[in-house]
Amino acid sequence: MPIPLRALAALAAVAAFVSACGGAHDKTPPPTVAASDLDKLLLGPDDINAVMGTNAMASDAPFTELKQDQELMPNVNCLGPWQVAEQGVYGDSKPASVRGQRFTQPNPDKWDSLAVQAVVLYPSADDAKKFFAASSDRWSKCTNHRVNLSINGGPTTTYMFGDLTKSDTQLSMPINQTPSGKPCQHALSMNSNVVVDVSACTDGAKDQAAQIAQKIESRITH
Repeated sequence: MPIPLRALAALAAVAAFVSACGGAHDKTPPPTVAASDLDKLLLGPDDINAVMGTNAMASDAPFTELKQDQELMPNVNCLGPWQVAEQGVYGDSKPASVRGQRFTQPNPDKWDSLAVQAVVLYPSADDAKKFFAASSDRWSKCTNHRVNLSINGGPTTTYMFGDLTKSDTQLSMPINQTPSGKPCQHALSMNSNVVVDVSACTDGAKDQAAQIAQKIESRITH
């Protein structure tokens, strides 16, 4: 028996309501970031001070190119956790652009607290995801790894890389330096087509790098 037109209209209304409710719960992907937006993602000194528990962080000039310290740390699996925005880590993944900045207190050459932030732009979210997956694999191979470095013929510093903490979008690892040096944390996260790369060193360092990375990510999603 044919369904009355009034009943068909009611069914259509119910279907539309269910569809609308389902859409309301869909997770909207973060916007694709353009190169012109990168500078806006970096945190200023007030935000850095708030996370680091400092009050007078001073910044170097922003950098716009990947760093090149691979000769100092030939172990590429530990190069990423060791330093921020390294050419030896990012080069093969062909990022489109990079912005970063270093903060120190009380001064750049002899600091008690250090924070380095960088945002690395990729042509697509898929490119960023591939780099993050490769980094997750490399960082896992540096877990609980010890590296001895002597820079410019100076005394040897031992870096002890700790346990890797990871999720689908963030990696973090503690790093201790001996015989002298501040404990650090390094965090790497992915959001849309941007990789956020942060290192933070201070007495009692815990999750400061991860906090800075999260604050940067919030500027992508809002």
